[in-house]
Amino acid sequence: MAGKNLKAYTGPDRVVSSVAFAAMLDSLPPVAKYLTGFPALDEAIGGFEVGELIVISGPTAMGKTLLCDSIVANMNIENLRSVFFTFEVTPSKFIENHREPKTCLYLPLQHKASDLSWVRDRVEEAIEKYSISAVFIDHLHYVIDMRSKQNMSMEIGATMRYLKRDVAIALNKPVFIVCHASKVPVGQVMTMDHLRDSSFVAQEADTVLLVTRRYDKDLFGKTKTSMLEGLATVTVAKARRTGAMGIKVKLKKVGHVLQESGEIDDD
Repeated sequence: MAGKNLKAYTGPDRVVSSVAFAAMLDSLPPVAKYLTGFPALDEAIGGFEVGELIVISGPTAMGKTLLCDSIVANMNIENLRSVFFTFEVTPSKFIENHREPKTCLYLPLQHKASDLSWVRDRVEEAIEKYSISAVFIDHLHYVIDMRSKQNMSMEIGATMRYLKRDVAIALNKPVFIVCHASKVPVGQVMTMDHLRDSSFVAQEADTVLLVTRRYDKDLFGKTKTSMLEGLATVTVAKARRTGAMGIKVKLKKVGHVLQESGEIDDD
């Protein structure tokens, strides 16, 4: 860098004081903020903002996709539409609960796995055609390259950074990504350590929500063998903006979505 007159440099990456930076930020429009539609959860995480990467995780069949679907439904009430990548369930099956205008979302007719550029292109298409407000991807292991010869943990880290930098931040939208968790041993409480394959999942996320569900109970309080109507618990494992950790929100299934429950669980 010797010989360069950097004192006169005025590029967009120039060094400025924090005071000047703050003044520049104050002159910009406020950052768009949305709500999940669950008051207790929104109070804990402060809703979600454009440019954020939100991880929703939990063991299989605990209600991760249902939570995403419920957030989509709550956003629809505010006329905020979403694009949904449903890799795990065929689009034709997925839309069964989205046939009415009030449940409308947008999704590709066909899905292309292991191609992040394709995901970004479809998000841009949804923004330009339908002015969508949020992105949902179900789930992480369909967008990473499982054939890669790289270390899987590093591959996941690179994928999470791409979704954060090149989709959420670059396209100015919140991105929700469903991530599987390993089986939680009986008697243990699920934490971010149970996220599958890589610690980068939690590290790169702005918010991490863990979903678990209890077994159904009969009229006498006896535990049944099904979970279909079981009370769900969403635990805030990480919330970068608010610093909330360990807060639990109880939800129950009503029709095809989750709603906040006033019940007290015994966990």
